[in-house]
Amino acid sequence: MNKVIEKHLNPKWKFEEVPNLMFSSITSSDPSQYVEIENWQDLQSYLQEQQEKYNSDPSHKKLNLIFFRVAIEFIAKVSRTLILPRSHLINIGPGELGRCSLLRIASYIYEQQMYVLNYREPKFEEMAANIFKSIKETCEEINKKSSSYKGASLFCKTGESIEDLDELESKESRKFAKNTESIMDHLYQLASTGELRHIINEELDFDIRDHLHMIIQVPSKPEDLRRKTKMYPALFSECNIVYQSFWPLEAIISIANKKMEGQIDEALRPQIAE
Repeated sequence: MNKVIEKHLNPKWKFEEVPNLMFSSITSSDPSQYVEIENWQDLQSYLQEQQEKYNSDPSHKKLNLIFFRVAIEFIAKVSRTLILPRSHLINIGPGELGRCSLLRIASYIYEQQMYVLNYREPKFEEMAANIFKSIKETCEEINKKSSSYKGASLFCKTGESIEDLDELESKESRKFAKNTESIMDHLYQLASTGELRHIINEELDFDIRDHLHMIIQVPSKPEDLRRKTKMYPALFSECNIVYQSFWPLEAIISIANKKMEGQIDEALRPQIAE
């Protein structure tokens, strides 16, 4: 394989080094230009600086992220979605792993107004209508070039499929499942037609898809994923798909090590973290 690569591509790297390669526009002055990430420490420092700037804004909820390698890779994947017109991303895997916070940093770097739609909200229908109305207003300002933002990003947390209702015993679980399908219906309409009319009862005089990026978190349960793919084909065909599992042990250790800074002797921290 190395011989074929060297013959046709003449790269600076070997085939076995491919897993360690990453290209991104995170630190580039031109967001459309990908550059190879050669120094991970420099990128970590840059993301830490961006987090400090984000936290300095009193309107922002304070973040305390640790940028280990897998987290940086996730930000890079999201960033590709944020810079491409009409680009969306489906993240398949377990939730509640801090990806929403990582998306906040990515949105901040690329000057995107971020919104979060969570299927677990008690007053989901009211919340969804308000969020989509705010998205519409933000995109209108961007379309008129009267906004400081370059786009809007919508992070959607979804859960169990409504087709599993018979298996869900609690009333709350059944409600959350219905909310999930409601989210998917809204997103399907946006991805396939760009329409918000059925959600906020308002007409648009521009295509909202030109300014909106959706990042959708869906469970990795195979049966549920197959159903969603069949029910919402336009949504899946319009999205980049990223598969993720739980954070690796290396990431968990780095978080534990960071949390002990200033509290435990530096020589002992790695051993305790492990």
